[in-house]
Amino acid sequence: SSAMNIATMQRTLLVLTALIVIHRAAGMSHASGTTVQFDFNKGFSGDAKDQVLTAADGDEIEFIWKNTHNVYLMKDKAAFDACIFDGSELIGESSPAKKVVKGSAGTVHYFACQVGSHCKSGQKVAVTIGAAVAATPGPATPETPSVAVRPAVSLLTAMVVALITLLSI
Repeated sequence: SSAMNIATMQRTLLVLTALIVIHRAAGMSHASGTTVQFDFNKGFSGDAKDQVLTAADGDEIEFIWKNTHNVYLMKDKAAFDACIFDGSELIGESSPAKKVVKGSAGTVHYFACQVGSHCKSGQKVAVTIGAAVAATPGPATPETPSVAVRPAVSLLTAMVVALITLLSI
C-alpha cells in the first residue's frame, strides 16, 4: 500500500540523514579515512623504533602527549637530525595535535618537539608513507605506548546496508 511505501521512504531518509551526520561528526574528511594516534612522549624511551612510524598517503597523524610539549613539522631530514627548527611549521602546542601526511611510498615527514632539549632527548618521529599501519589495541598513553588505528567506514557501504535493511522490513 502507498501508506506503507511512504513510511518506508521516511525511515530510509531518516537513517540516511543520521548516517551523514555521524560520518561528519567522526571527522574523517581526509583522503585515506584513517587516523593514526601516536604517543609523542615515547620518543624519550631511547629506542629507535619509538621514533619511526609508517602511515598511508592521506592518513591523519594525531599526536598525543602529557606535560608541556609541541609538535613541529621539520623542514627536512638535516633539520630533524640536528633539531634545528628554522623554517619548520608549528603543528600544535596542545595535545592532541593533528596533521594529514601526503606523498608517494617512501616519502618521509619529520616531526619534533621544540620545548627545551626534548628534540635532542629523542622526542621526534619520522613518518614514512608506505604500507598500512599495524595496530595495537587500546589507547596510546605514556604508560602503554602504542599506535591505535581507527579504520574508516565507507559512508556509501553503510547507506546501502541501511537501505537494504529498511526495504526488507
